Amino acid sequence: MQTLAIVGASLAGLSAARAARAQGFTGQLVIIGDEPHRPYDRPPLSKDFLLGTVTADDLFLEADADELGAEWVLGSAAASLDAASRTIRLKDGRTVQADGIVISTGASARKLPTLAGLSNVFTLRTLADAQSLAPELVPGSRMAVIGAGFIGARWPQLRLRGAWRSPWSTPSPYRSPHSWARRWAVWWPDSTRPMGWSSFPPPL
Repeated sequence: MQTLAIVGASLAGLSAARAARAQGFTGQLVIIGDEPHRPYDRPPLSKDFLLGTVTADDLFLEADADELGAEWVLGSAAASLDAASRTIRLKDGRTVQADGIVISTGASARKLPTLAGLSNVFTLRTLADAQSLAPELVPGSRMAVIGAGFIGARWPQLRLRGAWRSPWSTPSPYRSPHSWARRWAVWWPDSTRPMGWSSFPPPL
């Protein structure tokens, strides 16, 4: 195999590229990503980055920009794959042909169609998302957080450092059939109410 293309330039794609080199692959590595950035650490985006305790430069995962000897094709998402010719077509019209292809595109934030285009509605998944959101976290502001997974659950910690109030909305775990989730749903509102939070819908 002469050329290996990796679709996805986040942690999974970086790990695949490192594994290929570690196992002796010496051919051309092409790493494709829809963001303009090289791989970076996402978990700090919802806490440390918004708190201002780390910068964007602190998030990047490569110790040496040339450690992989890879060609980085960034800023345009993969749109289609022709398996017969092993050709990847990007949204901007560029194409990448390879002998082997690894698909490691990861997840994306769910967006609510009825809120599309509103200037005060944000998702939090990428570095660009966090950079857009950070200036809005000012004393006296009030926010609603939709989603109570690990990202949404970090907001009480941010609230301790800031001065905004954040009602917290989620369809889960209140609707979960699992007993542990229902117990957690009762504990969570009681533990966050002193921080200025309210949550809905009420526990069942």
